[in-house]
Amino acid sequence: SPVRISFGGGGSDTTAYFSKYDGAVVNATISLYSYASLFKRNDLKISIDSLDLNKKITVDNFNSLNSLSEEFGLIKSVIKTIKPNFGFNLIIHSDFPRGSGLGGSSAVCASIIGCFNEFRIDKWNDYEIAEIAYESERLQLDVAGGWQDQYSTVFGGFNFMEFKANQNLIHPLRIKKQTLLELENNIILCYSNSTHKDDNIHRTQKSNTSSE
Repeated sequence: SPVRISFGGGGSDTTAYFSKYDGAVVNATISLYSYASLFKRNDLKISIDSLDLNKKITVDNFNSLNSLSEEFGLIKSVIKTIKPNFGFNLIIHSDFPRGSGLGGSSAVCASIIGCFNEFRIDKWNDYEIAEIAYESERLQLDVAGGWQDQYSTVFGGFNFMEFKANQNLIHPLRIKKQTLLELENNIILCYSNSTHKDDNIHRTQKSNTSSE
């Protein structure tokens, strides 16, 4: 699952905003990814190997997930949202650093959900996968933020996204290759070696929007 860069509209994708005013975002995914591999086990044990955290942990069953450390909070929230009825080995690694501000946590969520979806007979569609990722990160883990990260990593590509109180719509943009090459030639993405956390910004925005 890829991470994204946003070109405009960030903040209007939060529920607090678009439940009162329509929101819209333009973003594009880039060639940095979160990868996940899932292997079913013959028992109910759950083994999680995060190469990003450089840690591996195993619990006896689904009900033992609460014993996982806070560092595994995002992964735990995805598993608790999905509620799998089988044991498994999960391996995760990413091309990008944690806290890069590229929607990386949503990419991790989507890659894990995508693995579980491969074992389903009734497959989740892209909208459903994005919504499960949103529930895992925003509701289960209580990380403040909007919807664009989840939709962008699941749908991929260059998109115009509309957010409304009754529905969210993703519109892939048909951009000529020459235009994309020119855009790429005029963009430099630099790693500042510092953690980007916009949780407080989103909580302040939610408070300000709710008080209007």
